[in-house]
Amino acid sequence: MAWPETLDGLTREFKSTYESFRAARRRCRPDYRERRYYFDRGIRFRFSSFLEFLDHVGPRPQGHTLERIENSGHYEKGNVRWATPKEQAANRRAHLPPIQYLTTEEIFAELARRGLVVSNS
Repeated sequence: MAWPETLDGLTREFKSTYESFRAARRRCRPDYRERRYYFDRGIRFRFSSFLEFLDHVGPRPQGHTLERIENSGHYEKGNVRWATPKEQAANRRAHLPPIQYLTTEEIFAELARRGLVVSNS
């Protein structure tokens, strides 16, 4: 693809793409307010320039945002793409509560407490 000669002309033409580039780069900085989700997890921004980024992912399609394909991976070639909200929702880290194992007696006691079964005791 033939890009404009100057970065200024490029950023005007691809404003939403440049905003995504800047936001991703900012997320990986140690001074980012939500650094625990990116910097503290070791996630880094590995594009050396906006031109390199744009050459890899292309212009941002309407209704899409930048996604890391491997959620624990870096913002780098081969690991970023434009994705719809639905696609991104399927690519989230699991935030599941720890599994709690109960004995049969504990299960029946809880069901009885809720009035769902009659206790034999």
